Amino acid sequence: AGLAYGVAEGTVLITLASTLGCIAGFYWARWGGQAWARAKLGTRFARMDAMLTRQPFLSILTLRLLPVGSALLLNILGGISGIRLLPFAAATLLGGLPQNGVAVLLGSGVQLGAWWQSALGVGLFVASALLGVWLWRCSRLGALMSATAPPEQ
Repeated sequence: AGLAYGVAEGTVLITLASTLGCIAGFYWARWGGQAWARAKLGTRFARMDAMLTRQPFLSILTLRLLPVGSALLLNILGGISGIRLLPFAAATLLGGLPQNGVAVLLGSGVQLGAWWQSALGVGLFVASALLGVWLWRCSRLGALMSATAPPEQ
């Protein structure tokens, strides 16, 4: 998108496409997996669902900004939980901006003399990773996930 349309238009295009794709995954999981998850996962799912629905925007934003993770799994998690669409979509759009900016800047940075775009892309990645880790540590979501993790052997 960055190479074909430039930085501004490419960012808008890739952000729109990725957000709509995440919303489609959200609805697919809601349609096909919500009842199954509640039945099969029981109390573990109920605790996670309670935490996610208590602060849905912050929870999804934190998970989107982490430098590791799967967007597909996060879409499914959002769909099977009780999160409403608007906080999920807003956090997905905002949380995807750094990653989308990196992709567009690196894509448009293949031009000669555009080293600053590559440097800005790397800087956005580092800033996104640091912000995600900081949000993770500050949120109660980190405590919830560590409390539900199986004990190490």
